[in-house]
Amino acid sequence: MGVSAVFALCVRSSGTHLPRVLKNLERLARLYDRSGFVFIEGDSIDDSKAILKAWVAERAQATVIELDGLDASHPKRTDRLAFCRNAYIDFIRASSLAAFDQLVGHGAGVRQLPAVLL
Repeated sequence: MGVSAVFALCVRSSGTHLPRVLKNLERLARLYDRSGFVFIEGDSIDDSKAILKAWVAERAQATVIELDGLDASHPKRTDRLAFCRNAYIDFIRASSLAAFDQLVGHGAGVRQLPAVLL
C-alpha cells in the first residue's frame, strides 16, 4: 500500500485565496496514493464557508468543521489558531483519517500560507 496524507487547514475569511489554495492542495494530493482534507472554518465574513462546502462536496475524504463564535471565546488570534489546530487533530484522531500515514497541517491561516500554495 502506498503513502497517504491528510491535509488540514484553519480558514477564516480567506475567500480571495481559497480557489488557488484548493487547486494547489489538489496538486499536492496527487503525490500520495490516498489523501484526505480537513478544514476548520470559523467566523468568516466572506464566502469562505461556501467555497469550502462546495469543494468538499465533490470529495470522499474531505470535511469542513464549522466553529463559529471563536472570536468571542478566543479573542486572541494565537489562541484561535491553537484551538483550530487542536480541533483538526482531535477530528482526525477520531475518524478513519487516523489510519493515514502523514499529516500535512497548517495552522497559521490561509493568508499566511507559503507562496507555493497561494
